[in-house]
Amino acid sequence: MVELKESLDILSIKGSEVGVLNVEVVPCNKSGKEYSEKDDVFVDNPDDLIGRDLYFKIKIMGARGLPNRYSEVYCTYKFYLDEEEHKTKPITDTTNPNFKYEKKFTYKPVTKQFIDYLMKESLVIKVKGKQRVRRSAIPASLQGLSTRDMLKNDRTVFSKTATLMNGFNMNGRVVDPQKQSIIVELLLMKKTQARLQQRCV
Repeated sequence: MVELKESLDILSIKGSEVGVLNVEVVPCNKSGKEYSEKDDVFVDNPDDLIGRDLYFKIKIMGARGLPNRYSEVYCTYKFYLDEEEHKTKPITDTTNPNFKYEKKFTYKPVTKQFIDYLMKESLVIKVKGKQRVRRSAIPASLQGLSTRDMLKNDRTVFSKTATLMNGFNMNGRVVDPQKQSIIVELLLMKKTQARLQQRCV
């Protein structure tokens, strides 16, 4: 395994560059002490690792040059057969967050499947953030609510709208909105026809 230190471009959903992420993959021993070139533990051929125990760390040092629209930023990733995402701690109010994240991975022993993964797959690190919302953009009645609570509010409004679409009472009689819509369309068609007849005369 080779030590890797990279400054990777962070791409937006649209594919444009929005910053740089500093990532390291560092071989270490069982107790987590990082190896250097002096330790002479690096291999030239990845297949030489098969059957041996392997320890290494994934480090997410920090990001630089992120847009300032985020109030909180963190990273997530999955490695090899992970079902759960690994996550850095969230960093608030900066465009240059220092995550100082590291996680040690242990593979005892290394298998051919794992080597194939290392050779063919990529480690995808997602940089995620909570967007800063202008106070003026939020109605006073919704300030302080979470997104989940705002959605619940919206669902209440939508359910009331759906109830209206099923009919409502007006002056003691039930009004069918679909019938009303057809009546309005017919009246508009009659007016249009009347105008067309006047032009022809």
